[in-house]
Amino acid sequence: MRAAPSNLLLEARYSNQVTQLTLNRPNRLNAFNESLYLATTDALERLSIDNDTRIILITGAGKTFCAGMDIIEASEKEQSLRTVTAARQFMQALTRCRKIVVAAVFGQVTGIGVTLLMHCDVVYCSESTTFQTPFCQVGIAPEFASSVLFPTMLGKQLSNEFLLRGEVISAYKMADAGICRIVEGSNGDVDKVFQTALQDCVRWSKEASDEQWASVLAAKKLMKMGVMGSVDSAIEREFKQIYEDLESGRTSRLVRARVRQLTSKL
Repeated sequence: MRAAPSNLLLEARYSNQVTQLTLNRPNRLNAFNESLYLATTDALERLSIDNDTRIILITGAGKTFCAGMDIIEASEKEQSLRTVTAARQFMQALTRCRKIVVAAVFGQVTGIGVTLLMHCDVVYCSESTTFQTPFCQVGIAPEFASSVLFPTMLGKQLSNEFLLRGEVISAYKMADAGICRIVEGSNGDVDKVFQTALQDCVRWSKEASDEQWASVLAAKKLMKMGVMGSVDSAIEREFKQIYEDLESGRTSRLVRARVRQLTSKL
């Protein structure tokens, strides 16, 4: 695995074995490029076996948690292949993570910023957070097992709104589906979302003895074992389609068209 610049991902330690990871590309709305995928993969793999970490709290710098994959990298075929390969490594690191993973999200969460939440144990969001997976618009197949997890976790109608139509979904719809906890009074207040998530993580860990926490992790492992086969199979199928679309050039063409569309609005 190629080393990635450390400033792309910030790490902080808090009491009661809570470790924060902050996606740190605010000028790109924390969109994942190859380097950020690699940095986050390395951190998750390291913290997964870190005895001083019980909970990993993932958030983002700036006003948006994550705007998906950086479409600038996806517009060039050879680079997009490297970025997608790094994304696959990140997905494996998150799905295999042995620790409790919590996310504090806000802003216009897009693409893999949304699909990664299906693999977190708890998600906090602001009242104004929106969620969107515009995969079809940019020629990318559903990813991170969303082709299986969305219908299972969100239901047919909402998963179709995400994956077939690329519609913008409100925090309240996601909360109703059981995906996130809305932080009340947090409309536009990024810090309140993060502080609420952090305080709950610290309190959760503080109230559990080592033996009780071992039971927490055992329960997570058992729940994951029940779905990992279908998740792994879905990711395999999805990447087969993703690589086919990249090789055909369809993804690059649609991404370039998307970039032109977005820049024309600036």
